[in-house]
Amino acid sequence: MSHRLAWLLVQAALAVLLVVQPAQAALEFSAGGTDLITFVTATASSFNAPSALTYMFWYYKVGTANLTNDIGAISKGSNLPFYHASGAAPNGVAMGVSAVWECRVSTGNQIANEAWTHIAFVWNNVTWAVYVNGVAATLAGTCTSNFASNANDMTLEDNNAVITQWAAFKVWEATLSSAEIASEMQVIRPQRTADLSHWHPFDDGLRALDYSGRGNNPSTVTGTAQRNGPPASWGGE
Repeated sequence: MSHRLAWLLVQAALAVLLVVQPAQAALEFSAGGTDLITFVTATASSFNAPSALTYMFWYYKVGTANLTNDIGAISKGSNLPFYHASGAAPNGVAMGVSAVWECRVSTGNQIANEAWTHIAFVWNNVTWAVYVNGVAATLAGTCTSNFASNANDMTLEDNNAVITQWAAFKVWEATLSSAEIASEMQVIRPQRTADLSHWHPFDDGLRALDYSGRGNNPSTVTGTAQRNGPPASWGGE
């Protein structure tokens, strides 16, 4: 075998490694509302009245029934960075502060049943933007209010009788551009490391550790199971 052919084979193998769906890179939250990841307040400070914030994840709802109430929440006290909304927009995307304000994607069924959906939220100290599968969504409600600062722990959880899966949870204390959102959606490993405060690839068993370098590991991971990941590559070094 020539050196050139050997080099080409190595490059082809590396290309395959970068595009294959990552195995066992998601956490599943079973029905019933008892499965959750908890971050103590010191490891969730990015969500306390941020001047700039971007957070994203892949999300999968198991089953085909539309919702009858809200599920799949990220919550920090009354702050609700994400919930999978029901009501007039079943299977919709929403966030806000409980009983104070809500910002939501204005059209329903944004989250497909039995399929991975990528969701990103961006705050620029003036207004929120929400991206669903890399596309900026049309929003309704109050989308110019910020999260309150509080000392509550933050949980990532399934809070209803439905099974959900989560993957590639990333948080930056910065306002990412639409191009950066599109790029980050394609990979598990963050492309932008500046201002990164959380990176949880969920490929480390049931530990859900933070690999951002900030040490924002969860205090508890309860009742989850590991599953195959979303249609994203691992990403380059």
